[in-house]
Amino acid sequence: MNKKVVLITAATALFIGVGGYAYIDHIEGSKQVSAPVTQGSKQNVAPVTNNQVPNEIKGETISADHAIFENYQDALSLSQVVAEVVATDNSENVITDENGFTTGHTRTEVQVNKVFENKSGTELGQSINVLEPTYIAEGEEGPTRFNYEEYTKMVPGLKYVVFLVWNEKKQGYWISSLEQGKFSLDNSDKAEMSLLAKNSQYEVLKNDVIQTLYGESVNTTDP
Repeated sequence: MNKKVVLITAATALFIGVGGYAYIDHIEGSKQVSAPVTQGSKQNVAPVTNNQVPNEIKGETISADHAIFENYQDALSLSQVVAEVVATDNSENVITDENGFTTGHTRTEVQVNKVFENKSGTELGQSINVLEPTYIAEGEEGPTRFNYEEYTKMVPGLKYVVFLVWNEKKQGYWISSLEQGKFSLDNSDKAEMSLLAKNSQYEVLKNDVIQTLYGESVNTTDP
């Protein structure tokens, strides 16, 4: 999927996905659109419970139009909360089915270390639930992790800066604009290190986020 930097306006809050996919139900008040796992067919995909998940599973990418940010201020403009958090191992794989299409997300509890911005009108507690745009379901070749675009699940025990949008229905905070709203604070997240190595836009964005919040630059080499 070809990506381009978008102008951040009110209209960018809603993006209809290419090829039938969409990622818009994290925007409060927007029409919810399910993301089919298999394009062009109505395929039911069975959920996978935590005790069924093997150590290594197949990975698939779901295409979804979403805002591409140039810098911290762009990311902040489409977010309600910016916080430093630590991911826990308390995660729930959530699967929903609407009209024959399967979609899902991961509900992860995180510990809140620091709040940089909070426009939600509600004070954050010591821990909150974050809705990650990734999930595991039973695919054609067995259990499969479906990631929206280049988003990857947070690693338990690691520290992140996250840009969040509250969802009243799900009682949790969506990561704003997929991978554009999550940044690890060390070099221990191997999936993010791989993304930094191949995606210069994400590297520039992460550098600006870290410099704005901490006055430091990103080290993209292994520790």
